Amino acid sequence: MLKRTNLAFKKTIIVVIFITLALSTCWQLFLSSRIPELDLTSNQTFTFSTSYMHITDDNNELIIDAGSMRSQILTTIDQHPGMYFRELCKITGKEVGVIQYHVQILMNFKKICPYQDGRLVRYFINNSTLYDDFTKLVVSTWNRPIDKQILSEFYSTDNKKHRINQLARIIGVCRQTMSFHVNKLKECGLLQVEVVDGIVRVSLTDAAMDKLDFVINEGIVNRAELLE
Repeated sequence: MLKRTNLAFKKTIIVVIFITLALSTCWQLFLSSRIPELDLTSNQTFTFSTSYMHITDDNNELIIDAGSMRSQILTTIDQHPGMYFRELCKITGKEVGVIQYHVQILMNFKKICPYQDGRLVRYFINNSTLYDDFTKLVVSTWNRPIDKQILSEFYSTDNKKHRINQLARIIGVCRQTMSFHVNKLKECGLLQVEVVDGIVRVSLTDAAMDKLDFVINEGIVNRAELLE
């Protein structure tokens, strides 16, 4: 009886080992067939093998069919310049992995370009005539709620100089919060600070005013979002 029990136990162990090895082999084959993880914040270029996917035509141009996922992403970024990744996923209604894959392809083929905005990566159509670095800065700033209100207030009042306390009351934030935003916008060249008779006044730089005028008139940002 004991011998039969030991024999059955050994057979069970052998079966378990065999199944484990089979599953491990299948898993390795599955992993080897997966598309590599994509880093959206790097400038790394990936080569996509035609053995599992055809994404270019005979002239090595990226295929973007009407209504395709890549076409939807391009259209969405064109309509919402400076949007970041999570916004893109939300608007398209697609999963992160799907958007990640197609965004990286569009970046590799220089159809879109990333712009680092603090911890966010924003995306623009690759058009150097329309989107130079300063334009990307202004649009990215406009896409941040409090900074948008600050830019809008100055633009709507023909760049009237404001005291920080006054600007804080108009925007509806405390003075400390406004000081923080003013300093950040001053550092990136959008605001200038003047002290006259001990009174600190803030206004847009000439370059920022001109660029705001450009992005509003070109329809890059929505004129309707200006403060009344």
